[in-house]
Amino acid sequence: MAQLRARGFEVLVIDPQYVPKMLWDDRAELSDRMVRLIRDVANEVEVNLFQRWALMRHWHVQNGVSLEQLIDASDPDKLHQNDWSTQQVSLALKNAIIKSVEPMA
Repeated sequence: MAQLRARGFEVLVIDPQYVPKMLWDDRAELSDRMVRLIRDVANEVEVNLFQRWALMRHWHVQNGVSLEQLIDASDPDKLHQNDWSTQQVSLALKNAIIKSVEPMA
């Protein structure tokens, strides 16, 4: 990370998508742990973290968006986002980037 910063790069980590494959069987607890570990490491090395997991979980839990609405219907593994959720995540990331560089009023 330090080498990238020394060259003037900003580093951004994006955590996993909140999709059925990550929640089935015993994976939910492991997935939550992985998300926490990613957050902890990002904090430790002081890089930006875009919390896709929390965003998509919010859509599902708080906004009532079904998991089926978030995934690609042609994906038998239930692991990949569909175009709609990818676009929504992209818009949220874009807005977060713009907000982070806007001058303070």
